[in-house]
Amino acid sequence: MSNQGDAPRGNWLSADDKFPVMSGNVQELATSLYNSTCKSGHKRGEAQDGAWYDCYFKALTTLNMKVMIGFTGSFVPEEQVPAAVTGLSFTKDGRSMPLGDVPKILLAESYADYNNVAKAGLFDPDWETKSEI
Repeated sequence: MSNQGDAPRGNWLSADDKFPVMSGNVQELATSLYNSTCKSGHKRGEAQDGAWYDCYFKALTTLNMKVMIGFTGSFVPEEQVPAAVTGLSFTKDGRSMPLGDVPKILLAESYADYNNVAKAGLFDPDWETKSEI
């Protein structure tokens, strides 16, 4: 893939079973990332210690699966800080699921959601530094 926003073609899973990642696509505010993920039907991930969370998920109850869009994290409620996507993953029965086991249509639809959320921000080579809280 030449551009981070290009749709994958052919066999686009890498040898380590990962998507072409758009880590580093930064949205200026965590609230903007929240709005982008909600548009695709995702909900805020479970808050951890200190009301901190670092993913949005879409529950697929009939399949007992979750689709998760990871990001650099925020406190609840969302703070006015930069936030960057970090990846797309799937779980089944609460365990990480290899991408090769995800139904192809679900994989395609989930990647489209992830791509749309990531493209709402711009790639920033200093994303890790700028999105630290």
